[in-house]
Amino acid sequence: MTAQRSTVSVPEAVREILTRNCPIYQCLKMKLMNFHSLAELIQPQVKQMSGRGNNQHASRNDQAILRHPIQHEEP
Repeated sequence: MTAQRSTVSVPEAVREILTRNCPIYQCLKMKLMNFHSLAELIQPQVKQMSGRGNNQHASRNDQAILRHPIQHEEP
């Protein structure tokens, strides 16, 4: 029996996690959150959703957070 690979990309997983977690979403919107700390915090969830993730992927999580549309909105 072979395990199926998830089709969710790391940026998609990050986007879903951020938009479903209201407190984190609000902190991001107000620019109160440290991106690297957030990436480390959500790394287990990203790994579970995407099937990818290790210490090297924390920087990918950082990049996905920075590309999230909320970062480009004006307060």
